[in-house]
Amino acid sequence: MQTDVTDRLQVKNLVDTAVGEFGRIDVMLNNAGLMPLAPLERLKVDEWDRMIDVNIKGVLYGIADALPHMKAQKSGHIINVSSVYGHFVDPGATVYCATKFAVRALSEGLRKEVRPYDIRTTVISPGAVSTETFRREQENSSARSPSARTPSPARSRSL
Repeated sequence: MQTDVTDRLQVKNLVDTAVGEFGRIDVMLNNAGLMPLAPLERLKVDEWDRMIDVNIKGVLYGIADALPHMKAQKSGHIINVSSVYGHFVDPGATVYCATKFAVRALSEGLRKEVRPYDIRTTVISPGAVSTETFRREQENSSARSPSARTPSPARSRSL
């Protein structure tokens, strides 16, 4: 079911549809993310807003809509996807890194808060994968600024 994670009602509809069809929700995977890269001095505020909406608020909306069901069930598993960029900061990726650090912090706080309900949490921090989107972003970031290069998949594996 296609869902815009920046739209709280669409996320709620996704969860409600799953619960309606299956009677419960066992796993919520918050995996949407955007990664436009540019040095802060470029002041790409619209890109920052969009990243925050997708990368942070999208995770919060997924948690907000799945958590009440999981608490009532006294079980469930919330999986949030961060990034290796949630563990270090590279020039040109500062805002993206901040959003992925936030996902890690949200996941850790959630883990501590939901323990009494037997709800598990997992945060996944994948490295860069050489996909068409990844290669396009490397080309775009190199053209924008030499300091905004995306790390190679090999570099991500070494972190």
